[in-house]
Amino acid sequence: MASADLTAPPRRCRTDEAARTFVVALAAIWTVTLLAAGLGELPSLIGEQLQLQPHSTPTIHDALMTWLHNVRVGGWPLLLAALGLHRHRWQRRLGDVLLATSLIANGTLVGAAIAAGHERILPYLPHLPFEWAALALSATGWYQTSRGRLTHHQLVRLVVACLTTLLAAAIMETYCVPHL
Repeated sequence: MASADLTAPPRRCRTDEAARTFVVALAAIWTVTLLAAGLGELPSLIGEQLQLQPHSTPTIHDALMTWLHNVRVGGWPLLLAALGLHRHRWQRRLGDVLLATSLIANGTLVGAAIAAGHERILPYLPHLPFEWAALALSATGWYQTSRGRLTHHQLVRLVVACLTTLLAAAIMETYCVPHL
């Protein structure tokens, strides 16, 4: 398998190529989430720690803190791509492994929480499709950039889309869940 020539300027990524990467990443995280939700033993491991309590009255500060947390959790692949930490084969492979591990870990934790909380947890998850979409955007940015397929302008657009999606998720997670 030939590796991308990372010394050459990136070629403009075709929209359908980026869309396919996004769909694959999104399908992967939902698959892991649903598989983890169906596992029998995993939910019992976290079931006792799972506490579903209504939030206090939400504030914009809460939403911003949630957004910052989610940016750290979901946006780091875009940071690696923007910093150019994919120029060597070992960096690209390490980034791929870290990204796969992150998607699996996040999907597994949420899936286990869904399984442990059953239908009780659903009112607390209106933001989940947005968070998973942001993770898929971040994965798309890493994957396409690390293969020399995104221009700087395209990467910036993905970063803005990811940050905006995470902001929507944070607002929903803050304001659209049960409150006291």
